[in-house]
Amino acid sequence: MLDTKIFTPGQTSATGFAGLRAVLRDPLSGWPASLFEGEPLDYKLGPVRSIDTPRPEDVALVLLDQRDAFRRSPMVRLMLGRAMGDGLIIADGESWRLQRSIAAPVFRHSELKKLVPIFDVAARRMTADLGAGGEIAVLEPLTAATLDVIIESLFGDVALDRAAISRDVAHFLNVGGVPHLFDVLGLPAWVPRPGRGSSNAAARRLRKTSAQVLAKKRAEGGGGGAMTDHLLAATDPETGQGLSDAQLVDAVMTFVGAGHETTSVALSWTLWLLAARPELQEQLRAEGQALGDAIEADDLAYLDLHTRVIQEAMRLYPPVVSVLRQATRPVEMSGRHLRKGDFVNLITIAMHRNPDHWPDPDRFDPDRFLPEAVKARHRFAYLPFGGGATMCIGWKLALMEATVLLARLVQGFEVAAIPGAPPPYPTVRITMRPDNGMRLRLTPRGTL
Repeated sequence: MLDTKIFTPGQTSATGFAGLRAVLRDPLSGWPASLFEGEPLDYKLGPVRSIDTPRPEDVALVLLDQRDAFRRSPMVRLMLGRAMGDGLIIADGESWRLQRSIAAPVFRHSELKKLVPIFDVAARRMTADLGAGGEIAVLEPLTAATLDVIIESLFGDVALDRAAISRDVAHFLNVGGVPHLFDVLGLPAWVPRPGRGSSNAAARRLRKTSAQVLAKKRAEGGGGGAMTDHLLAATDPETGQGLSDAQLVDAVMTFVGAGHETTSVALSWTLWLLAARPELQEQLRAEGQALGDAIEADDLAYLDLHTRVIQEAMRLYPPVVSVLRQATRPVEMSGRHLRKGDFVNLITIAMHRNPDHWPDPDRFDPDRFLPEAVKARHRFAYLPFGGGATMCIGWKLALMEATVLLARLVQGFEVAAIPGAPPPYPTVRITMRPDNGMRLRLTPRGTL
């Protein structure tokens, strides 16, 4: 049986500057084992107090019950603001409310169903490109496919240098997606971050490209069916206000940067888990045998096992390992008195492996997501897309897209681990990527 416990949490608290260095280098090894058993970690770095917690009840308090007492971490803005400006995963208050209100109709289920053919075209293009298979780092073709999806969903059929966009997104996330010591210490954005020059340049190129496409669409009067056509025309039902040009670029950068990355990373871990379960691959193929030449939105209702496999993979390997918030006023949390300015880090990966909520937590078991099992758990014991009012607006799109891509992959290929190769190690940037690009052996089904 596959051992999914491929990292060992640190056995001592990550306190002081030695702990800070460990967490910046590798958060998974810096967190203590007690955190994965449900025990919060309370510590200080200089004057800054932080509480890392894996408890669902704390998630409910921070993201729902007392959400007005918390704001997004300034550190996230310092890390991502160069590319994403004041986009949805950074904004607070009225800025967040306006953007969410305007974007919400674009992410209604009825609208997302129209995108399923785009998902399927990208999936069939990816499987065709994989061709004869072999030993492949699958994260790269998965990322190319999810980038195709987000660009075509956002802009429609536009001519863009997708390879250059992919390189810039990857570089920004790999370099800018790691907390800099100056970010942690709260130094203002105008203080140069050594080593960040190239990632900032990538962010500028991405924003320039987005602005140019949006300006062209605005000049043409919009009217198409792409997401940005809707965003250009949409207004807030309360105020009648639309998004400014800068806010539109922020939105596009957020969807491009965060949207395709999380899906491709989640699918890479899904394939790693399936590589050790050939019988489960056969079950998936049986479930998908009725799929035609083109997958339609209504077909997704018959791919329940596919969806549960992805959900369980995202439990074991959540693309985003934690959610960081800062208290804006005093508040009580799990017997702790938080002061204004204290940080709370909701540790998703520890929550997902807490045996109190997930028996035998390191075992890969898609049946954990059968309806009766979901109803029996705390609603905040599973947090791959955040939760509460600020839950990721694109979570349904991501799950639908991942289901289509997985269906095409398992119909086309047998997935296996490479004999003798070390298991992938999760490296945390903005997302939790496999350190080896997820090298697997793909064998076309017709050659088995």
